Amino acid sequence: LPVDLKHFLMSVGYLHQYEHISEKKPAKWGYAGVMCFSKVQATRIFKGIDHPELDIEGRALTLFFKDQAISGVYFPNSGKPGELMYMGKKILFMEEYDKFLEKIIPVGFPVLVGGDTNVARRIEDVFDRTDAPQNKQAPSCTVEEQKAFEKIVKNHCLKDQVERFQEKPKFTWFLNPSFRYQDKGMRVDHVLANRPMEKFIKYANTLECTYGSDHRPNLAILKTNTLDEIMKEHGNPHW
Repeated sequence: LPVDLKHFLMSVGYLHQYEHISEKKPAKWGYAGVMCFSKVQATRIFKGIDHPELDIEGRALTLFFKDQAISGVYFPNSGKPGELMYMGKKILFMEEYDKFLEKIIPVGFPVLVGGDTNVARRIEDVFDRTDAPQNKQAPSCTVEEQKAFEKIVKNHCLKDQVERFQEKPKFTWFLNPSFRYQDKGMRVDHVLANRPMEKFIKYANTLECTYGSDHRPNLAILKTNTLDEIMKEHGNPHW
């Protein structure tokens, strides 16, 4: 991160900065990474998913705060259309991430998972449908990727927060800039939360801006005054 940007973030109160960046050199160094800027210090920090081979790629960062956990993740891409050479690695990462969450997140603890999952969950998450013949062996659209993703969602009782607040969620990735203006994209970035975490979320949406990226950013606005409400509804969960 540029020094001047770090200084700016600190000047507006983001004193705590966390990151997990690819360690592969030279070809893949810095290719993948997850970063968090926070005004509140994390109580526990997990870089990676406890898998040495996968963790050198810098694809997951999970932070615990007093009342919630935030997990940023960047799933591997499975390859190119008709040439899914990284499918095995992607499925392995998703399986290991599922196990990792199960190991570190206490039952009933609020958790938010967000990032580039590289999976189009639903038929309508691709402008020309995931079940179209040309997409059957396209990265992010395969049944194998969807099943692995849904297993994570089901095992941790996660719900899509953009879908919760928006009747028709926007596409988040575009092959080239002209496709963005034609709205020919894919929805492969997600904000997911379990039920206890939903109490903290006031709003979620996909923003229009890209600022040089081929992705649109997702936004989730959280509130911090609902812990008492959660405990009243569910009792003391003994975190």
